[in-house]
Amino acid sequence: MIVERQFLRVSSYREGTLPRRLKLLRDIECEVEGRDVIIIEDIVDTSETAKFILQHIESKNPGSLRICALIDKRGKGATGSEPDYTGFRVNEGFLVGYGMDYMEKGRSLEDIYLLQE
Repeated sequence: MIVERQFLRVSSYREGTLPRRLKLLRDIECEVEGRDVIIIEDIVDTSETAKFILQHIESKNPGSLRICALIDKRGKGATGSEPDYTGFRVNEGFLVGYGMDYMEKGRSLEDIYLLQE
């Protein structure tokens, strides 16, 4: 089995903590047609980014497609798809650290913190 790692970058937060229009900043650079693909997300909250990424990768005709999220923050009554694999769940709040940021700050924190506004 050959495993290949690629990076795709999507932005949804431009200023503050309110989501804006999604934009593909970096696409994958390999062929995925007929291959098994797992999308690894830091956090799934509204599921809009996950949905955007899944639709984008589905257009490339993978053999199978799954999503893994470190954090599932969809909360009670969530309407979006549940990740296939989840690290842990959080009910509310804006999180920073461990790669997640607030206006490009806090991304390099070694732990995950709840942002106090």
